[in-house]
Amino acid sequence: MVRWEGEEGDREVRTLNPSQSNPRLRYEFDRGSGYETELRLTAALSALIPEDELLHSDHRFFQILHLLTEYCWVAVHHSLCDLTGSLAKGDPIMATRHLVRCADTAGLTVECLRVMTNSLSQVSFLQMRKDLAGAASGLASPGSRNVRRAAHAVWAAFEAAVTAAGVTMADLVEATGPDTSAAPATMQLAEVMTGLQRFDTQVLEWKQVHINLVWQMLGGQPVAAEEDQDDGDRPRSMRGRSISDLERLAVRPLFPKLWLQNTAVYRAMSAVAPEEEAA
Repeated sequence: MVRWEGEEGDREVRTLNPSQSNPRLRYEFDRGSGYETELRLTAALSALIPEDELLHSDHRFFQILHLLTEYCWVAVHHSLCDLTGSLAKGDPIMATRHLVRCADTAGLTVECLRVMTNSLSQVSFLQMRKDLAGAASGLASPGSRNVRRAAHAVWAAFEAAVTAAGVTMADLVEATGPDTSAAPATMQLAEVMTGLQRFDTQVLEWKQVHINLVWQMLGGQPVAAEEDQDDGDRPRSMRGRSISDLERLAVRPLFPKLWLQNTAVYRAMSAVAPEEEAA
């Protein structure tokens, strides 16, 4: 603890690295400011592992990036709840705004992975991994699990909105074309559909970057693996599951029916006309 004299008064403040001999390098917090109180910042910083309990020089970096990711998933989940409510009230414009926030926030999780990929070496990660708790597997993330569950509610609300509007998914796709004559209400629902896909694309990008990080840290990249390697020989998560499980999840979207619609549109627009086939 150190003394702090400022507008909040004379009080003791906490430091994240009290063993740091250089006072200018100590990270001080819990000053009793309105900013810290309103954001619950003291509680958030208190969740960080004390410096003298860190298992590795990259341990704090590793923890912070994972905490940032989990906070982002909480924000996404909150927006998905708001999105479901907007669809239930028949407000596609607000629903689209919530989807923009979902996609942008999910993009932050991708950046967290890129930061880790760019600066965490495989040797450093594997050394640290030996000391991490055995159940500390990313597959146990509450954030991604709750987002998946919420996505089911979102899709049900979207399908109900489409049915209530008396249109089909094909109508919404048609409304995204450059020469559409669709009614404004249909075009608004089409924007929601587009927003759902953008959000799902961002989540899929997170999964793809994540599996790439796993290959980088654990090995087992499928094309680079030995030809005769079976699933039992592949790298495993901290819970003992083969990374092939993670690879399957990496291509699983939140809204599969939306992607099936993409396939249907492609097939319809790429089909050979009967007269051309006869020729």
